[in-house]
Amino acid sequence: MRSLQEALWRLLMALWVIHAWTWLHAPSALLTAVNAVVYDSTNEVTKIYVPYTPFSQTKGVMLLTVPTADVGTSSEVDADAGFYLEAVERTEIGTGYRYFEVQGDYSGYADGIVIGYNYDFETTLPKLYYKQDPNTSDYTATLTISRVNFSVGRTGPVEFELKADGSDEWKNVEYVTEANSYSADSSPIVSEKIFTIPVHQRNTNFELKVTSNFPYPVSLVSMTWEGQYSPRFYKRA
Repeated sequence: MRSLQEALWRLLMALWVIHAWTWLHAPSALLTAVNAVVYDSTNEVTKIYVPYTPFSQTKGVMLLTVPTADVGTSSEVDADAGFYLEAVERTEIGTGYRYFEVQGDYSGYADGIVIGYNYDFETTLPKLYYKQDPNTSDYTATLTISRVNFSVGRTGPVEFELKADGSDEWKNVEYVTEANSYSADSSPIVSEKIFTIPVHQRNTNFELKVTSNFPYPVSLVSMTWEGQYSPRFYKRA
């Protein structure tokens, strides 16, 4: 069990690095400061000019951070950090300037806007088996998984999907989590949280995956499962 958990941890951390890189450490082609933010009152849209060529026919995301001028002041709590909107890539007629367009007036947030692209985070978990020791998995026993618990670090919203064996349809699973809160007008990222996923299936009868397509990091720290294990009266040497 321990070796499986270690291997899973390495896989999840590698995927987290890829996902988090998009928004936290991405090069200018993925996430960057903007050259100018202009409100078009005629069309009621905000134009966000960028110093690079956006991906053609690819929708971006505008994310509000804490404006530079508000850092360390009482205005920081009203910064709307974490709010995001879909941004559409455009080319300005006449000048050829490239920009993103979002609905509404966000010109007042000019020094607190970042623009980039969502990357879909997705990882499918391996089959779960009971391990008698770090080197021995019991593949012949009967194992029913009641629930799976995920411990996460600095993480925004995530979703869980379950697929029955032999089916091509993934279904969303409503997780169980303790009630919590975060400050209004702030990013919905918590430092630590546990998600409990109800399964109630034989370990070989389902697949479980974790997904996220929100502009926030995902940090899966560990996973545990609870269930009923029966060796079916076999004796193993």
